[in-house]
Amino acid sequence: MAASSSRERIAISIKDHFQRLTVGCGDASCLSPHCASSQQFRHSQLGGNNNSLALLAVELAKSDTAVCGNASLVRQTSSNSGKRSVSPPIVLESSGGGSGGGGESRSSVGSVSEGAAMAMMDIDDSEVGAAAAVAFAPTPNREVLGMQTVESHNSSAMNENQSESVRLNQQQQPLPSPPPIDEVFNEATLRRMSGQPDKQPLIRLLSSVFTSPERTVEAFRPSHGVDDDGVHEKHESELSEKNAADALARIDVHCVHTLTRLIPYEKSVMDPLCGSVNFLCRQVRLELSDHPRPLHLCVAAVLFEFSVLFDPNNMETVVPSICMLAGRLPTEHQAALIHFWCRHKTVEDLRMLLLVLMQLLTLRCLLMENEAGEESERSLNEDAVICDVCRVIKLVYYASGLLGDVDSRQALAREREKTETFLASLNALYDRTNLPDRRRQGHQLWKPDPLAEQLCFRRPADCIRPAIPDEEFINDTLNELMSVDRDYNFFLESDRSPTLANRQRDEMPPFSFLNHPFLLTTFTKSVALYLDSRIRMFRERRGALLQSLMLHSDHNMYLRINVRRANIVQDALLTLEMVGLESPGDLKKQLVIEFEGEQGIDEGGLSKEFFQLIIEQIFNPDYGMFSLNQRTQSFWFYPGSEDCEREFVLVGMLLGLAIYNNIILDVRFPTVLYKKLTGKLGAFHDLKGSHPELAQGMQQLLEYDGDSFEEIFGCFSISFQDAFGSTLNHELKPDGANIPVTKENRQEFVDLYSDFLLNGMIEKQFNAFCKGFHLVIDNSLLLQLFAPTEIELLVCGSKTYNFHELQKYTQYDGGYTENSPIIAHFWKLVHTMSDVDKRLLLEFVTGSDRVPLGGMKKMKFIIARQGPDTDRLPTAHTCFNVLLLPEYSSYDKLQDRLLKAIANSKGFGML
Repeated sequence: MAASSSRERIAISIKDHFQRLTVGCGDASCLSPHCASSQQFRHSQLGGNNNSLALLAVELAKSDTAVCGNASLVRQTSSNSGKRSVSPPIVLESSGGGSGGGGESRSSVGSVSEGAAMAMMDIDDSEVGAAAAVAFAPTPNREVLGMQTVESHNSSAMNENQSESVRLNQQQQPLPSPPPIDEVFNEATLRRMSGQPDKQPLIRLLSSVFTSPERTVEAFRPSHGVDDDGVHEKHESELSEKNAADALARIDVHCVHTLTRLIPYEKSVMDPLCGSVNFLCRQVRLELSDHPRPLHLCVAAVLFEFSVLFDPNNMETVVPSICMLAGRLPTEHQAALIHFWCRHKTVEDLRMLLLVLMQLLTLRCLLMENEAGEESERSLNEDAVICDVCRVIKLVYYASGLLGDVDSRQALAREREKTETFLASLNALYDRTNLPDRRRQGHQLWKPDPLAEQLCFRRPADCIRPAIPDEEFINDTLNELMSVDRDYNFFLESDRSPTLANRQRDEMPPFSFLNHPFLLTTFTKSVALYLDSRIRMFRERRGALLQSLMLHSDHNMYLRINVRRANIVQDALLTLEMVGLESPGDLKKQLVIEFEGEQGIDEGGLSKEFFQLIIEQIFNPDYGMFSLNQRTQSFWFYPGSEDCEREFVLVGMLLGLAIYNNIILDVRFPTVLYKKLTGKLGAFHDLKGSHPELAQGMQQLLEYDGDSFEEIFGCFSISFQDAFGSTLNHELKPDGANIPVTKENRQEFVDLYSDFLLNGMIEKQFNAFCKGFHLVIDNSLLLQLFAPTEIELLVCGSKTYNFHELQKYTQYDGGYTENSPIIAHFWKLVHTMSDVDKRLLLEFVTGSDRVPLGGMKKMKFIIARQGPDTDRLPTAHTCFNVLLLPEYSSYDKLQDRLLKAIANSKGFGML
């Protein structure tokens, strides 16, 4: 009851304040600055905008601001104490109606729009928010309930001998309109006011700038105000709603920067300024919920140029409000804001903005962690400030890409064409199978991002070198504190949610950090990918089980591959080829390997050995599929190996299966291969990683200052050798043998040569490889979350070996502890081993000599006791990374037994 009484009291206060702001008290001599009847009325600049006045009424009630004393026109209190006081109603208009005309607002009952009334519930103080919702609740019949109540109040006022006040109020002339803001808010005025000891005039001036979106934009538009034809520029609120760029073009960025520098950075000035900006952002948010306009975009653009607002001292006060505004703009307006930043912000400006946003994100994450108890179910995804800040960081991320080196429009058009052709061929393959559900599903390389589509720019794929390195966007605190499995649920929910346009106004779709992968480390994203793969495996297994029960037939719940060690490549090729042709959906099932004639049960270890053995054979240069670059120790496709198309499909499947089943491979491809798997084409800047000697020579060509180009660099015709050592010739353009390389066309020569080497020469081989790869990972999170360099880490693992870290995180079982003598001997031996022996030890225990993402602390390395002293060799469960170590009596015996074991670790002896 106490809460209800408090809420009722606040609601009455809100109504009283709103009545004063819109109609007034009727006393022409009133001195209240918040009363429309007063000559000192402070809020004339709001121009009768009842949405804004409603927000102001809530703020005044929240701060316990006194209401002027003439109460008879606002509330009639009955002489009987048991009767409740009554306030004139606040009529609710439909969202399609106006927000109150400027001239009528002081002579009629105030009204607020539906969106504004609903947004009252978002006020930080829940009690005030509930009271505001009551105060601005809709009235069933506007004319009957509203006007009759007003008339009864006016009649009561007359009966209380206040007719003179009413007559004076009716005769009162309307207050003069405030002067245009650009006449009072200019460089000269700011310099004068900033130099005065009394800062109150400056504070009032700054507050007047941020009282409404119109005033804010008007204060920073070009000072000329007249176009070339002598016609006054349109007011910002009248701008075409179809062209946000035109609206932004009317902002005088130089004026914003100049005036910002004149504002003294003092607490007495900054606190009121931040308060005014917070009020403005809330007001714009209300209007956004009803009808977004380019005017709101302009307000956001102005605030982001107001550098004093983004000082670290204001990080918790005003930056969250600005992020709330920018994060809730329509997608097309966010894209326009990004282009605006690219035109007017330097890289250093963007970096400073990013720094403040990252600090705020870190702070909010830590506060959430401290506030949340052990039983709390609230996650970081549900904090509005965190979500809004991440949305703005995304805008900075795209701006950083556009300000950096990006692919040409011609290259992007070629890539889109090739991607569409590839997806058509992939869908045609599925159309030939008996999987109608998959035909309906369709295929895509990545989930479309509305902002990327609006910008016609995919990040990071289309960016060669961003203005701000991607590493600066990763937030370590967020990665440590976020719950990946809960965020994955939010991700699925957001993926199923309808678009914002079809949702209830002001309701944002569920927020997921997986939709903002630039914030996440590669390890965090790998956990999400592993979770996604396991869910897909369970879904396939459940589907197979249901089909078995319904059709009374055997359906394998796993992808079983039975191979002979002596013929492992052909056996795997035949099995995977049949699956790919008849039932490609089975590739999404959990992989189970069976070696013919052996008793091993695959719990992960046999799969590791299968991949290791087959990779060793396929990547042998004698096999004729891949050539090894001795300098980079990486493999590339042999030119002229088109006859191995089936084998290339197999290799692509193996690469996809390894990622899908979380298995690390000892495969060394240049990064450009993983880039091509994401739908991109290789270019000159990729040659450094795949063909470093050739890249160096081409760079010398581009930098050559001499004139004898033809004698040194030849013509547009090149020679190369195929897998059999035969020399082949190729013209880079028609009649290229007769076109010499000159200083004018050398860039064209370099581009054509690079394109042929990385794309044209290996097109058939790579298309088959890519087909096999995408048969496994299509519609997964891989290409949406990971950059090409990160995909390389997923496949190959980390190259950093830290055995001291491994010792720190190793677990012990069977009676061993870290203080056991045999354990001390073991680590002493490990730290004295050569790098080759250390990798052999890893391969013996884990089935791979590669380090997983996250380092050795993520390996779950276990040493278990296998009986007392014996002459037997140590063994290992590679499925679970367990080393079974007998308790040898001496260091020398341990050294002898362990080194023999790791040197002879092939076959089922690994368990």
